[in-house]
Amino acid sequence: MGAFLDVGAWEKLIDEMSIEEKLSAWADIHHICQVLEASIKYVVVTLGESVATDCASARFFSGRTEYDYVGIARELGLTPEELAPFTSMVVDYRSACLERGIPNEMLARHSRMGSPYVVLKHE
Repeated sequence: MGAFLDVGAWEKLIDEMSIEEKLSAWADIHHICQVLEASIKYVVVTLGESVATDCASARFFSGRTEYDYVGIARELGLTPEELAPFTSMVVDYRSACLERGIPNEMLARHSRMGSPYVVLKHE
């Protein structure tokens, strides 16, 4: 396991706890883990790169580009008749726009980069 805690000692201590003590310890440790996870994610996003140790990793993802297909459909001038084949209870603007063909400069105007994020994993 990790170098920070003696897991074997914790396992022995846990075996000796009452259920109430275990539940209280779990709540405290869970809170500490949430704070630690938020801190790790903040640092990794700030660094803009993944970090790994022998027992855990924090993978950085820069985010995905998101497109405003409703805005693109309006700018393309798609009519209700043209949108009808892509409409059930909701309009599938993406498919409608892709079928019409989207100029690259229009696609760029209606896109934004998603937020970067980090995924922590215990190895």
